[in-house]
Amino acid sequence: MKKYEITRQLFKALLNHTYTAFTIPFSDDLRCEVIPEYPQEDSDKSYLGTIPVLVKIIEKDSLLQETRLTVQFVQRKEIPALEDGEWGYAFAIRGPKTELVYRAMQVALYPYPENATVHLYSDLDSKAGNKSFLPQMLSWLEQYDDLWKPWGGQLLQSQQFAFLTYDTLSQTIVQDKDDVLRSALLIAILKAALKKEIQLPLPLPYKETAPTREPLVWKIAPGENASHWEEALTKGEIFVGWDEMSSLQQYGSREELMNMYKKVYQPEQEPVRNVFTLWSFYNDIQPGDIVIANRGWRQLVGIGKVTGDYEYRENEERFPNRRKVEWIITEKISFDTNVFTTPTLTPVHHDRLTVIQNEVLKNVTNGEEKWKQLFGDYAESIQPEDTYIDDIVRFMKSRQFTFSPSFVARFVASLQSKPFLILSGMSGTGKTKIAQLFAEYMIRGKNGRGAASKNRDTDNLAFLSVRPDWLDHRGLLGMYNPLTEQYEATPLLRIMLRAKENPEQPYFVILDEMNLAKVEYYFSDFLSCLESRRISESGEVLQEAVQLHNCHDLENAVTIVDGNHKRYEVPPSMEIPLNVYFIGTVNIDETTYMFSPKVLDRANVLECNRVEMMKYWMEQSEEHDYVHTSTVEEKNDWFTSGGEYHLFLYAKEYRESEWRPILNGAYQELSELHKLLEAEGYAFGYRVIDEIMTYVLFSSYYEYSSVRGALDAQIVQKVLPKLHGNRKQLETLLTKLLRFAMGDDVQAELLTEEEKDVVEYETFYRYPLSGKKIYSMYTQLMKTGYCSFIS
Repeated sequence: MKKYEITRQLFKALLNHTYTAFTIPFSDDLRCEVIPEYPQEDSDKSYLGTIPVLVKIIEKDSLLQETRLTVQFVQRKEIPALEDGEWGYAFAIRGPKTELVYRAMQVALYPYPENATVHLYSDLDSKAGNKSFLPQMLSWLEQYDDLWKPWGGQLLQSQQFAFLTYDTLSQTIVQDKDDVLRSALLIAILKAALKKEIQLPLPLPYKETAPTREPLVWKIAPGENASHWEEALTKGEIFVGWDEMSSLQQYGSREELMNMYKKVYQPEQEPVRNVFTLWSFYNDIQPGDIVIANRGWRQLVGIGKVTGDYEYRENEERFPNRRKVEWIITEKISFDTNVFTTPTLTPVHHDRLTVIQNEVLKNVTNGEEKWKQLFGDYAESIQPEDTYIDDIVRFMKSRQFTFSPSFVARFVASLQSKPFLILSGMSGTGKTKIAQLFAEYMIRGKNGRGAASKNRDTDNLAFLSVRPDWLDHRGLLGMYNPLTEQYEATPLLRIMLRAKENPEQPYFVILDEMNLAKVEYYFSDFLSCLESRRISESGEVLQEAVQLHNCHDLENAVTIVDGNHKRYEVPPSMEIPLNVYFIGTVNIDETTYMFSPKVLDRANVLECNRVEMMKYWMEQSEEHDYVHTSTVEEKNDWFTSGGEYHLFLYAKEYRESEWRPILNGAYQELSELHKLLEAEGYAFGYRVIDEIMTYVLFSSYYEYSSVRGALDAQIVQKVLPKLHGNRKQLETLLTKLLRFAMGDDVQAELLTEEEKDVVEYETFYRYPLSGKKIYSMYTQLMKTGYCSFIS
């Protein structure tokens, strides 16, 4: 018998049966009464249909909850199809909110062996990434094996639960059909209890114990502007608030915590930072970790060692979530630069810890002894050998691709300051590869893969080859097909839905050869939504949404299934998640379109034109062993600024008084450049000013380059790309820009003989990147009478 025939036979047999009500006795005081209703067959296919089930949870003879589950026998397009094009099959049980049991059925046309055994089984883990879910399910199944073993259930070696066994030789289901349904519903009810979709007060005997690890270092603000530091010092504690969330121990996963936070506080945007703080305080901090109490960005007030587990104290007037701490350093230490970030609780990066250590050794009595007391045998390992930029360069070398640290720093800073980057240059210079490798670097760490990559290395990356016939955003986001009543999803839509569910993980979209079609046609909605982002009164990021479909009145929600068999609902419209980054690659030839100022104004443009022949020859045969030195969470925290993403840009942080001493010189020089361009009719607006200064802020904060070096990069990436024209239009302007790059008088319209002698040497420029590019454009203009930035 062929596989799809067995599937149909199984489904038909289970649907053509009248099921009896039964009781699941978990204890003397707690039971579930399960009442299956009469199966409902599909009008066209008797092997498809549903079985409605009523579940009553009763404790001490009192009804706790009454809810409904639905057993489904369905055909779905996303399941691997038969050779004749017919859709595949699935057995599923849906709960009040999510799919609890799901099994895609064998649908191949080839036959089973005559003596084979076919199982219907369920996975026992959590699709949301809750690590304690599977151990808890296994613990419960062991505890209640006297229930499911008489029903013929089997716990497989693969840690999956088989609730039906079919013998192909006799062509019969081994168990009684009532027992099949009982076993499957038991799994569904236990899963629903762990997901808190039903109120089933079972004991939780499993508690995940984290493996021994080196102590982590955390920054925590003891109240706004350290207003409660004296209480923390006196009581020997650290604490966080959000009283309305009650005890954090009730949340089994960050997803549950996120959902409850939204329900309690109803924020206008994803509350990434606050949920990170609460989850990390409860779940990630461990006794032995180091905590640094800070006041603002430039002062610490104490350093201590965590000595206690998480406690929830309902009687505290404020900050009920607490941990015990032994404070070892209590002197206040101020820094010349910003060391700490805005969120209440964040990990402290190695490079910042080095700055802190140096100041402690200089300013604290017996500082070396106290530092050793805090960090013990790990004190020396805290000193970093490399920055993240060095680490990325080394990682890419291990993949046989070489990029200079300065270029990688510009690539990273561009993404950190704005979520849209264009890589231009000749074909084959690594534009696509640097984007792919960076996405891979971000999803892998010394603790394995991140939450976005349970099954594949590329689950945080969507690669789209742009087609010349794209005239609107359907090529990017897909469309709802009314004929098939299915949404035809694209990799971009899937990654946006995935990103929305994992707001702490950055996701990357590569638009390969993005100018094969007119960007203004297919990407304009995205540009508008990205530019609509602004800060609300509550400090959240607001934005407009992209329209996906108009199916508001459908009886069932529009859904798609991801490659990991996870089902997502496709809303009529959707905001672009803050953790999605767009990277476009472009080539210029007769088959492509030039960018309009509208597009260039909204992106950083990074050129990949440099080919170093000898260096490439010498390095290609070297062996590069690479070992990840940071966890995925540490990388995410660094790259996203502690989960703030581009809040610095939308809040215009560079205008705050703390940054003015650092950025004032750069702003004055940018003003000079604006005055020069304005006189020639090429002025830029406030958006460009904000984006340039935010880039300079990031580059300075993370010490990627000097302030002037960052401004130099932004002139090349934000100002020069919009310049193109003939000699009459550009000769005077390029001459003045050359003189500006050299630091000379910009009023003269012609180069002096002395300037002509040195203009091709970058050492004579105060802005070497800009000077070299302007000189290249100037040379092209003199030779051909026309020039453009992207050539």
